[in-house]
Amino acid sequence: MIASRIVELPALPMEPTYTRTGVIEWLRGNPRRLADVAGALPDSEDAARMLDTARRRLRDHGVRTEDDRIAESRALQNREREQRERHAVVQEMERLRQENRRLRAELDRSRESDRMTQPSGSPAPASSGRTMSATGRDGARPTSPRTASNSTGTPLPSVGFRAVEVSGRTFHVPEGWPRARVRKWCRSHPDEAVG
Repeated sequence: MIASRIVELPALPMEPTYTRTGVIEWLRGNPRRLADVAGALPDSEDAARMLDTARRRLRDHGVRTEDDRIAESRALQNREREQRERHAVVQEMERLRQENRRLRAELDRSRESDRMTQPSGSPAPASSGRTMSATGRDGARPTSPRTASNSTGTPLPSVGFRAVEVSGRTFHVPEGWPRARVRKWCRSHPDEAVG
C-alpha cells in the first residue's frame, strides 16, 4: 500500500543533559545569559560565594566589571583635575614672574631717579638695583656703606639693607634675603661683621 497522507507525530520529550562544557559554551555564546543565570540563583551563601568566585575569575581574565569601570572613571577624573590644577599653578607662576620683573624694573628706575636727583656733595645711595639683584643671585658680598652709627658705636645699615645678629655678631645684609641665606652668608663671611 502507498500512504496517502503524512502525519507528523510530536517528538517524545527527552531528558535534558547538562554538562559543564555545554553550559560554558552556551554562556560564551551570549554573555547576557550569565546575568540571567545569576539573577535566577537563590539568595543563599553558596550562591553568593559562587558569584564572587565567578566575578574574581572574570576580573582575572581581563573582563571589566562595573566596579572596575567606576574606579577607572574616577581615576580619569582625578587625573584631569590634577592637570587643570597644575596648569593653573603654571599660569600663576608665570604671572608672578612677570610681576616680579615689572617691580624690579620699577625699583631700578626709582633708584636711578634718586641717584640722579641727589646733590653732588651727599653720600651715594646704598646700592643700585643692579647691585641688589647681583647680590641676591650669586651670593656676592653685599656692600653696605656705613655712614652713621647708633649709640653703641655699631654702624647703621643703609637703605636696602638690614642689621641681623648671627652667632653674637652683627651683619648688614640685603633686605630681600631669606633667613637661611642670611645665616649661610654670615657664617661663611665672619670678617664682614660690623659689630
